[in-house]
Amino acid sequence: MPNDPRIVDVQFYSVVPGQPVQIQATIGNGMVGGTSVSHKGVVRELTTGSVTVGKQGDDLKHTIIHCITTVRDINPQSDTTVVTYHVTGGEQDLDVSYSLDVNVSGGFARYVIDFALV
Repeated sequence: MPNDPRIVDVQFYSVVPGQPVQIQATIGNGMVGGTSVSHKGVVRELTTGSVTVGKQGDDLKHTIIHCITTVRDINPQSDTTVVTYHVTGGEQDLDVSYSLDVNVSGGFARYVIDFALV
């Protein structure tokens, strides 16, 4: 676990006052995994679909959505993991993708991505 490859990054996302934000994490390349999404101390697990952060009327500006995605390499054809985050509900949609190679077949990769809401 401590030697698993990882990416740590921050993305800025412009919100619309009073509007919630949806976030989706898609694991590609035939791999499996899950995402933990936390905002203002509320943690939710995301395996499929999306998570809504905030509710109608909430001011999300100057807060952080913290995502940790863990991917397990189960594809015998590749050791490259891929995660794409799709964020909607703000001024415009945001799609951002990351890619990591695992150290060994069957290994894990971790993506620690923060979305700073501005």
